[in-house]
Order: sequence, then structure tokens, then C-alpha cells
Amino acid sequence: MKYLFYLGHPAHFHLFRETIKELRNNTHSVEIVIKRKDVLEDLLDAGGWDHKNIYPHDRKETMSSVAISLLERDWEFLKIVRD
Repeated sequence: MKYLFYLGHPAHFHLFRETIKELRNNTHSVEIVIKRKDVLEDLLDAGGWDHKNIYPHDRKETMSSVAISLLERDWEFLKIVRD
């Protein structure tokens, strides 16, 4: 079976780490999608986990910038799900 996890915060890594390991040990296909946040990418790299970063750059804190970044992430996420 195929599983897709979206991790948007380092706490999500700690929350789903054991579940992802167990799924992979049971020969399931697991894909991890992230947005850059604090040390999240470092945690995944240190664990040797493959992942796709759908929003690798920073955004401004204006309301319009937040809305635009959400639409950009959703678009990238949709392309991954369709594949």
C-alpha cells in the first residue's frame, strides 16, 4: 500500500517517526512531503529519509504572502498526489 505524509513542523517528524518506520518495515511505500520549517529537513536528512520539499524558500509574514504560499504548496502537493 502507498502512504503519503505531509510534515510541516519538526513535531510532526517526532509524532509520525515510528509509524513511518513500521510501515516501511512492512514493505509499504511511504513518501514524505515537507515544507521548510526550523530543523525539520535536518532531522530527515540525519535519519537518511528521502523526502520532497514542496516549499523550500521563506515567505513574508503579510496576509497576502501567507495566502500565496498556501496556494503554491497546495499546487505542488496536488502534483505529487496525482503522480
